[in-house]
Amino acid sequence: MSHRAVAVVFLGLTFAIVASPAFAQVPSDSHSRFGASASPTHSSSPQLPGSIKGSIQTLDGRSIADARIELKELPTGTVLFTTFSQANGSFELYNIPLGTYEVTARSGLSEARERVDVLPGIAFVSLQISGPVSDPSTGATVSVAAMKVPRKARKEFDKAEKAFNENKFDDAKERVNKALQLYPNFAQALTLRGILLLNDNQPDEGQADLQNALKFDPSYSLAYFAMGAALNHVGKYDDALRILDRGLAISPDTWQGHFESARASLGKEDFASALKSVTRAQQLVKEDYPPVSLVKAHALLGLKQYKTAIAELEGYLFRQPNSPNSEGARKTLDRAKAFVANGSVTAGAR
Repeated sequence: MSHRAVAVVFLGLTFAIVASPAFAQVPSDSHSRFGASASPTHSSSPQLPGSIKGSIQTLDGRSIADARIELKELPTGTVLFTTFSQANGSFELYNIPLGTYEVTARSGLSEARERVDVLPGIAFVSLQISGPVSDPSTGATVSVAAMKVPRKARKEFDKAEKAFNENKFDDAKERVNKALQLYPNFAQALTLRGILLLNDNQPDEGQADLQNALKFDPSYSLAYFAMGAALNHVGKYDDALRILDRGLAISPDTWQGHFESARASLGKEDFASALKSVTRAQQLVKEDYPPVSLVKAHALLGLKQYKTAIAELEGYLFRQPNSPNSEGARKTLDRAKAFVANGSVTAGAR
């Protein structure tokens, strides 16, 4: 199982770029994408011998990660299983009743289908998608602009991202600058350099790169989320919400957008909206990200839900005892506990 993760201290707050890991098979009616195996809807069915192994690629042979794979019963079209392709484009479906099915692979706005007969043993299927596919780092559709990026520029960007993942920020800057020398309109590289500049306390230069990223590729949602985070940092919460809404319209299931929306709503003291956004971020994030608990605690405190807020603060401090925000969280926790102990919690507060 592999995934890419980028985490950077972003002007005193953590801004994370987390790619989708390779997912194991889950039942089609489940909202979770974690799990070791799946079974048909009727879980009491006995073990069945049929299985499918497959792969999903673009027409030029690139593996497609995190494509949604569905196995449909024929002729009814009922979805029996759902899974997601791994980083190398492979997928497996198993414990399948013998019969004829259709395998559908979907990534972004593109789709491929193939009919397959499941017999005892293993059936093999290879699918190819010809149109735009999803970028597993954001869940967004890979745009025409991204497809125009020259291979050499893409390689330099991949090296920059790897260095960024390893906190080798000087190396990341050198590599991303090389990528932009090769292709100045490279939205992903402009976004990465923008985040690096913001982290170096160069807000004007960083925001300029993010603006150019959005100009060259208006469909690149991560640039919207990075810009929203930058606007949150300088207290421009209304502007942040507007640009975050545009990003979420493109990638509605990207947790970073909901997380930054929660921060913006907190800044406006709209605690109900903040709680709604951070709860959605909490549902979507695929790895433990303690700042979500911290933001949620502040939203709950604003709504006078003190006991629940205390639980979130304690959870944050258990996982992050020594972060830059931990001392403030401890003070907030002590005040909230004292408030509850003094009997100041009203009957309506939880």
